[in-house]
Amino acid sequence: MLGSLAGALHMDLTEAERPIDQYGSFQELFCRGLVPGARVTAVDPDAVVSPVDGNLVVAGPVADNLEITVKSVRYSLSQLLGDDPEWASRFVGGSYQVLYLGPKDYHRMHCPLSARVLEYRWIRGDFWPVNDLVDRLPNVYCSNERVVTYLHNGEGVVAMVKVAALGVGYISLRYLGEAPGDRRAALTRLPHRVFGNGDAPRLERGEEMASFGLGSTVVLLYERAAAVAGERLGPVRVGVEIGRSLGRGGSG
Repeated sequence: MLGSLAGALHMDLTEAERPIDQYGSFQELFCRGLVPGARVTAVDPDAVVSPVDGNLVVAGPVADNLEITVKSVRYSLSQLLGDDPEWASRFVGGSYQVLYLGPKDYHRMHCPLSARVLEYRWIRGDFWPVNDLVDRLPNVYCSNERVVTYLHNGEGVVAMVKVAALGVGYISLRYLGEAPGDRRAALTRLPHRVFGNGDAPRLERGEEMASFGLGSTVVLLYERAAAVAGERLGPVRVGVEIGRSLGRGGSG
């Protein structure tokens, strides 16, 4: 049955870390890892890399009114970040990228740059689809379940917003020790945590940091337009360059 599902969704299982008959459920298959070396991180130290396999569907500057636009739909950054105008204001003059994962894609998320985790906020919500119906479901990114992770690389801040969708009942956070597909851990974590210098998780560029249960969306927000990748729109894989380092102009 899993083989039929994988075939129907056009999953590439030649790079899966286990044979298909060793996955005990659909969830394990969707949260699958990859064989070592299946993804290569860009070698340029200034590169910001794709955190996911999928499509980079839009990139651009954050509007002066702190909105971003996806498929002609405008989203408030404050609402996207959990009704947090203080954090939203950090991205005035910044840039954003939106990446969509389909059901066939590898569903784990990796760190786009070497950084420490400042804090995360888990925002409970709905599970509307986020594919081609986005333009028919106004404000879906701000109403769906999501986890916001704030990263700092020593020069500036990146917010990584992980948006759940239809079929995705949770998002696992590897930097908290949650295993991909472990729903119990995901449902019992604190909804909000600010890390101190002594307990802040540190992640290398390209390191695994979270996972979805099924395809969904990642929104990256950058301070002061320090990472822009308009020419990279289209299919991407974990580790390919999608922008430049915050050190090229980010705030501290």
